Amino acid sequence: MDERDRVLEVNRRFYAAFLGRELPGMEAVWAWAHPVACIHPGWHPMTDREEILRSWREIFTTRRTLEIRIEREQVLQLTADTALVICQEEVSIGLTAACNGFVLEDGVWRLALHHATPLARIRPGDVARPHSGPPVLH
Repeated sequence: MDERDRVLEVNRRFYAAFLGRELPGMEAVWAWAHPVACIHPGWHPMTDREEILRSWREIFTTRRTLEIRIEREQVLQLTADTALVICQEEVSIGLTAACNGFVLEDGVWRLALHHATPLARIRPGDVARPHSGPPVLH
């Protein structure tokens, strides 16, 4: 198994913990020694590990259904001790884009960043065009 495969395996364990509502599994994938950040769609940015895990606990206990399917998963960047994975998430709120950042801690890849944001649905035949005009803040 090469390093890209190892990173993708941790990414998949993150989503397995999400889908399975497994807080111990979620705790296991997040970094301990490095700074962490998590931005759920519609939530404020969190940079405290305990706050991030509380957010997952809340999601696991308050959401009736947690269905998620990952598409277009790819390692965008890989260095000796950091990796960046992007993917699309099919979740109850619709389609989201996710960026997951990983760091190497004691030889183990761990999640340091999860940022998910809703995507607009594009109809078949539509062409996505870059935004022109004044910047849009969101």
